[in-house]
Amino acid sequence: MTKVCIERSGRRTLIEAQGHATASEPDMAANLGAEAPVDMTGVQVCAAVSALLSALSGYVEYRRTVCEGVEVLANELDEGRAKLHFISRGRGTKKLEGAVELTVTGLLQLQRSYGEYISVEVKEEKV
Repeated sequence: MTKVCIERSGRRTLIEAQGHATASEPDMAANLGAEAPVDMTGVQVCAAVSALLSALSGYVEYRRTVCEGVEVLANELDEGRAKLHFISRGRGTKKLEGAVELTVTGLLQLQRSYGEYISVEVKEEKV
């Protein structure tokens, strides 16, 4: 299971993800020789989480290097683990907040549809 924790406070965002939402090893091994495909939903959910977080990570890096619209505290994507921690600044704040909203909405939709593979916790502080 993938566990995602999202903390937002003012212009600060922290997103941490741990784990994999993959099929079990026996399921994957059985799929290699199976006549009927084994359920690979977990692999697809993991790929969706990776795509959402990778896209946000790339956008954060773009805002940092090209637009200077973000202070990056962490931008780490590793197998089975991700940490994105940043503070939006300047003119691009609304665009960056929109990208964060899109990512959070996508993660919550995955949880709603595939809750056995992903858990999302959102903590928002009003400033």
